[in-house]
Amino acid sequence: MNINESNNITISMSYDAALDVINMLYYDAYGRKRVELGRTPTFAEWYTDCIHVCNLLPSAFPTEVMEAGYAFIHDLWEDNQEYGANAADGTFRG
Repeated sequence: MNINESNNITISMSYDAALDVINMLYYDAYGRKRVELGRTPTFAEWYTDCIHVCNLLPSAFPTEVMEAGYAFIHDLWEDNQEYGANAADGTFRG
């Protein structure tokens, strides 16, 4: 973990670990947004929603990693929807 002169914290982790963290933090935001819109949210819609509803701002991750996380969550959400693992509000049923 590093703290720069602006008191921003950066955490080094592997790409796969970053995708796992993004999934844990932002999956439910994706699902809620998808149900709210009745369609797949754009990356920008999802990202903006993450800023407002999540404790860790998505800017903590490089944009390209967030874009990969969005694609990962999209595919995972589709699979979970097919298997009945998502709740009616779009969140993961667990």
